[in-house]
Amino acid sequence: MTFAENLLSRSHAILALTIAFILLGIIGFFSIPTNLFPDTNRPIVSVVVQWPGAMTTDVANEVTHPLEVRLSSIDGVRRVTSTSRDEVAAVQVEFEYGNEINTAANEVTTELSRVRGQLPKNIRDPLVFKITDAAHAAMVLSVTPAKGSGLDMAQVRRTAENQLRDALLNLPGVADAEVFGGPVRQVTVDLDRDRLQSHKLAITQVMAALVGSNVSQPAGMIYQRGDRFLLMAQALAATPADIAGILVPLGNGNFVRVGDLGSVTWGAADPKSLYHGNAKPAVAISLLRTEKGFTKPVIDSIDASLGSLQARFPNLDIQIADTQGRIIGLTVNNMLDSLRDAVIMTLIVILLFLGNSRAALVVAVSLPLSYLLTFAILWWIGFEFDMVTLSAIIIAVGLLADDVVVVMENIERHMRELGEHGKTAAIRGLDEILLADTSGTVSTVLVLIPIMFIGGFVQTVLRPLTVTLSVALFASLVVSVTMIPLFAPLIIKPGARDPLGWILRPFTRYVMEPLKRAYIRLVDWGLSHRTLIMVLFLALFVVSASQLRFQGRELMPLMDTGISQIRFEAAPDTNDETMERLLGQVEDAIRSELSEG
Repeated sequence: MTFAENLLSRSHAILALTIAFILLGIIGFFSIPTNLFPDTNRPIVSVVVQWPGAMTTDVANEVTHPLEVRLSSIDGVRRVTSTSRDEVAAVQVEFEYGNEINTAANEVTTELSRVRGQLPKNIRDPLVFKITDAAHAAMVLSVTPAKGSGLDMAQVRRTAENQLRDALLNLPGVADAEVFGGPVRQVTVDLDRDRLQSHKLAITQVMAALVGSNVSQPAGMIYQRGDRFLLMAQALAATPADIAGILVPLGNGNFVRVGDLGSVTWGAADPKSLYHGNAKPAVAISLLRTEKGFTKPVIDSIDASLGSLQARFPNLDIQIADTQGRIIGLTVNNMLDSLRDAVIMTLIVILLFLGNSRAALVVAVSLPLSYLLTFAILWWIGFEFDMVTLSAIIIAVGLLADDVVVVMENIERHMRELGEHGKTAAIRGLDEILLADTSGTVSTVLVLIPIMFIGGFVQTVLRPLTVTLSVALFASLVVSVTMIPLFAPLIIKPGARDPLGWILRPFTRYVMEPLKRAYIRLVDWGLSHRTLIMVLFLALFVVSASQLRFQGRELMPLMDTGISQIRFEAAPDTNDETMERLLGQVEDAIRSELSEG
């Protein structure tokens, strides 16, 4: 019993598998997450060290250089770069592909503990950041006081840092919520110099009293009659009045209140960041996805929760200031539209060139089946829809039709020329073409395999494309050798009336027949002038190869996202008021340019 006979004798199993693949493909299509582009960044770990009061040269010599020497010795490091400025050093450690980011961060942390003794003693603890594609904000929210709420920006910042941030972190897929912009509320103690001198006090004595009195810590245990009681010393200040009531010891054994040495009021910390959302001062919340997560599901989760968050915090006005959702949605929708158009045009071309609407119907049925099987496998192996995988799916349209057309046409030839019917034509037609069909698909996939393992950036970008294309080709092969022989005899009826024959017959007569005759004459002429043909093709190859040096080279093609970014930098000693004024001037210039355009 041949392969085709053995296969077609299990028609019920093939039908059951077809239904299963259709269901899995539909589930996979709606379950596969979407992203703009696959993660291509090399693992990068950033180390930030603050040294209050230090100059740039001191930071570079005593902090940055020892860190560079030590961190560059880690296995798998590709390069180490650094930036030294007043009071701060930033060192970036870039690892080769294949190093897991969490492992890389742990190795950097280990080396930092070894080099800690070589650094100045008064530096702050180093901060370690993992830089991946997940570090790019999926969405940025702009938070301002709601109309009539009476809140100032400091109160908005406090709410955003606590209750609102906690609510956002509970959303599915949100890994972190970074709050920046707006004043940070704090208590300001403004000491009077004359009062300090009259009490013979120094500022450091007042600072020590503030630190020692504003505490919450265990104070011991009391055991009584088999019971045990934990004592807590709680003296945390909640308002400026509590701070003003703290006692500062004097040299003669007496005390003086902090409020008697100056004024104690609510104030704001020195601003570290400024933010304007939708052209007005605001507090920003940058929402990040998990390292293994996907951007679009996170954005959808946040979008779905904004209404409930706004109802939960009626005193806040929460708006979307920036999101990757628009560009991801636009790109994916455009790619899916291109896929739809490619399938339609492929079916039209096959319909016209085959000149048989029944044969074209077989192809029209096979393409969705091949794609649904592809979606099911991509979902199973954990792929995503992005520019690379969708490009592979679009490229595969013509290749998917090849397998089906070859098998279908051979079955139709057995029915039309040899007079075979139904199952016999399907078995013999499939047996004749099976080896050629399989070898063609396998040879195409073999060409793609080296790209899957080429290494570096090219492998990271193109492996999803080659894997997706290979999966689609094998799915097409499976459909062409299992489902097509089963369904083709039911659809193809040689000699039967073609519903679209009145359109196809004129095209075949006036376009296809002349084209076939011209092609035959061209082949005959080429076979009789083989030397000339070889010389012409060799000359064409030489000319084409010589033009390569004039072609431009880019790592990736430029993409117009419709987003403009403007960066400007002020002098290092610029204060926040001046920076706020400069920011407003830039915004005014942008609005003026847009209104003129």
